[in-house]
Amino acid sequence: MRKIIFILVSLIAFTASAQEAKKWTFGFGVNAIDNTATKDNQYFHAKNWNMMPFISSFSLDRKFQNNFTVGATFSMNVYDSSNLQNGTVISRDLTYVALDANAKYTFDQHLVDVKWFDASVVGGAGLAWLDGKNNQFFNTGLALDFWFSKTVGLRLQTLGKFAFDNNKLGNNHIKHSAEIVVKF
Repeated sequence: MRKIIFILVSLIAFTASAQEAKKWTFGFGVNAIDNTATKDNQYFHAKNWNMMPFISSFSLDRKFQNNFTVGATFSMNVYDSSNLQNGTVISRDLTYVALDANAKYTFDQHLVDVKWFDASVVGGAGLAWLDGKNNQFFNTGLALDFWFSKTVGLRLQTLGKFAFDNNKLGNNHIKHSAEIVVKF
């Protein structure tokens, strides 16, 4: 009898929680690192972007209010030795790993109120390891979500990552990402 009551209570709780608005968003996709501008003023020079040809970015967000979200992103990449890195050439490819914690404020409803689009300003902090050496960052940027359905969409995001230690190769850079996002 206890098992039946437990199953019934569980089903009722699951059904009740399924009716709530979806507060979590999971994303996966690719990212590109623009590390060209700090010393040679070649902002957004895509020829020298660092990018891996497979899924390299994973995110998890939690919505707390209509317009306020907090989330974390894990990303991997490679600083390619054939690209300019901060205006210099490096002798070998270097592994890049980052973990970012950001808050997002969705502001698009102040401009246009449509269900298929969300625009957010992003700010937070991050850690990145370049060839095993870490650096801390202040992040700021913009995220654009395009919803194909109520639960599946495409997120395009650009973050400016401002390093606490600018004497390292992996200092200030821009990280662009494109992710498939799913609400649950």
